[in-house]
Amino acid sequence: MIAAIILFAEKNSIDLTGKTLGIVGVGNVGGRLFSLANALGLRCVLNDPPKKKLTKSDFYRDLDTLLTQADIVSLHVPLIDSGEFPTFHLAGSDFFSKVKKGAIFINSSRGNVVDEKALRPARRDRLGGLIVDVWENEPAISLETLAMADFATPHVAGYSYDGKIRGTSMIYEAACAFYFKSKTWRSEKCIQEGAAQNLDLRKCPSPLAKAVGASRPIMDDDARLRETLMMRDEKKRAEHFDGLRSGYPRRLEFPHFSLQC
Repeated sequence: MIAAIILFAEKNSIDLTGKTLGIVGVGNVGGRLFSLANALGLRCVLNDPPKKKLTKSDFYRDLDTLLTQADIVSLHVPLIDSGEFPTFHLAGSDFFSKVKKGAIFINSSRGNVVDEKALRPARRDRLGGLIVDVWENEPAISLETLAMADFATPHVAGYSYDGKIRGTSMIYEAACAFYFKSKTWRSEKCIQEGAAQNLDLRKCPSPLAKAVGASRPIMDDDARLRETLMMRDEKKRAEHFDGLRSGYPRRLEFPHFSLQC
């Protein structure tokens, strides 16, 4: 998310200082985004109804307040169909009618949290930018929505090599505990095998964008997904989407990079 925000701002000559980021869902990812956004000088407005109910804290604001204030709106909620706090089609026509004019909208949570039939006219009439990682009807995603997105990725926001190793480690440790087995494999060795890369930023006019973009080359993922637009057969388009995920290249996270400043 940080990479998407920085690279979008760089591409469109936007100064992020003093801009307001609205984070809908302040769990693991939303919480980490909050801490990093502060480092960028972004003001944050947070919305999380379950946490608001639990804490009764004014730290969490209502959704209408967030939508009217945020220059960037980013979704980080689970997909919930029913109950007190459903999120299915949370971002629908009413949601987009209240979004601040010119705001950037980001979805990396779940595809069905957004009603794309409402998203598309909002992109034309209200939104100043659209960044999409998750889609309705995956893998048979809408070509119309894809064509409207400024950055489009095939549900790979968490597909780094490090992330896969950490996920494997969680499963391995749980299996060892279940079967009362001693752990003989450590994830740290695999992560350390990633080749470190050096970046010289001393003469770079945009060092932050270059550094973050090297670790998270969003436009490479975007270009591969946009090949879908040239495919007429829906089945082939779906297979291409799935193939981008299953054959995703080994991408290292930021700690593997060293910077010369």
